[in-house]
Amino acid sequence: MINDLNLLTYFEVIYSNLNLTKAASILHVSQPTLSYQLKRLRHEFKDQLFVTQKSGLIPTAYAKELINPVRNILNEIQKVSQTNLNFNFLNLKLDLHIAMTTYFELKILSHLTKQIATVAPNVKIFSHSLQGSPPWQDLASGEIDLAIAAYISQPPKNYFQKVLYEEGYSVVGRTNHPFFQTDHSLKKYLGYEHIKIAVPIYNVSKIDQQLTKMKKSRKIVCHINNFFTPGLLLKNSDYLLTCPNSLAETYKNIFLLENVHLKLDIPNIQTFGVWHERVHKDPFNMWLRKSISDFCKK
Repeated sequence: MINDLNLLTYFEVIYSNLNLTKAASILHVSQPTLSYQLKRLRHEFKDQLFVTQKSGLIPTAYAKELINPVRNILNEIQKVSQTNLNFNFLNLKLDLHIAMTTYFELKILSHLTKQIATVAPNVKIFSHSLQGSPPWQDLASGEIDLAIAAYISQPPKNYFQKVLYEEGYSVVGRTNHPFFQTDHSLKKYLGYEHIKIAVPIYNVSKIDQQLTKMKKSRKIVCHINNFFTPGLLLKNSDYLLTCPNSLAETYKNIFLLENVHLKLDIPNIQTFGVWHERVHKDPFNMWLRKSISDFCKK
């Protein structure tokens, strides 16, 4: 059973174009990210699915069998989504519980409160701090309706996940930091001391994983388990922080810092929405997930 419905979309777009570069452009993801999703598809279906030739990708016999059922599923999902767009939530009364990081609160909460005030004015939002793995038990029991986080592995049975958005990484530091006066090369980047946002605290970032593969490393002097302290620390030091692009822009605007894109070939960081099957077909929760996803993609 495939719990990540995005995989079906990836499969359909790859099949329709038979070219990873073109498919990645259509999906608005990087090519390394799409290659990773193709790897996941091959694992899920236990088939190569596409064979690389000089002329492009060639679908396997099994991929040819899959494409029509997959397209039918995606069409049905689209029909359901359109139906629920017209659902009237004006008289709906409930408490909506979302588990998310402070970073995502900054990104989405202002938009979400305005949207719900218009569409479902009697719904109250409760934001719960999330600093580790998704609260699987609370999602199942109904204590939490939706969890939003990065670094989520394959969800257990009876849970679903969807990529809400993805983005690259930026390097952040104080104004007039010497790093920003250079060519921003990896060599210069590794020459400075770094701080790291570690949510969850023992998470190994894709950046450090890639550096390890390259037999390189950066000197991390401090692991911080929140999203506020790094801005204050950077403002008064020569440390560097590497974080998602949108978070870098937030630090830049609030703490008057500088940022540039990281020069390292790694897949974009993905942020997921995760929910239990009990709300999978609930009209309001379907609208909620689509509203958040549409906003994030902008």
